[in-house]
Amino acid sequence: MAMTTSKDKTMRVWNLVTGRQSYIVNCKEDVPIVQWSPSGHLYALVVKNKAFFYELKTASFVHKVDFQSRITSLQFISENIVAITGDNSILKLYEISSESCSSESAKLSSRIKAMKVCSTSNPTMPNVVVAALSDGWIKIWKYESNAITEVVNENIGLRLTSICCLLSDH
Repeated sequence: MAMTTSKDKTMRVWNLVTGRQSYIVNCKEDVPIVQWSPSGHLYALVVKNKAFFYELKTASFVHKVDFQSRITSLQFISENIVAITGDNSILKLYEISSESCSSESAKLSSRIKAMKVCSTSNPTMPNVVVAALSDGWIKIWKYESNAITEVVNENIGLRLTSICCLLSDH
């Protein structure tokens, strides 16, 4: 199954076996970000400065997170923790079930243009959040004990537009 959103204010659900659209949901506003949880039991829809979380099985609303500015990226760290960043140049971790912020970065030098969460199956290795800032900085935070700690930052002198990451268990 896949979900797509578009400027026509629709969310489309796709059957990846047949390659066909299963159904269309009409949204009240433009939804620029849709994201699956790691297990696929939840999905998030972002509208302006709000993230709405839904249960897949029932399509029912579960929780909402209000952010201080327009959300530009949302990534699940776990089934109950999301990393959110926006126009305010701050990375925050939210606990979905309590709808509260559990950790946040210091104000960054510029807006986070792209962000990914990397994890391994090795329980001794922490998850990491990797971000590409619009002024050329790459920053990496480790996630442990419901908090993020910056571990690496490097300015590569380019205006970055996307990023991906892969952690090896070895």
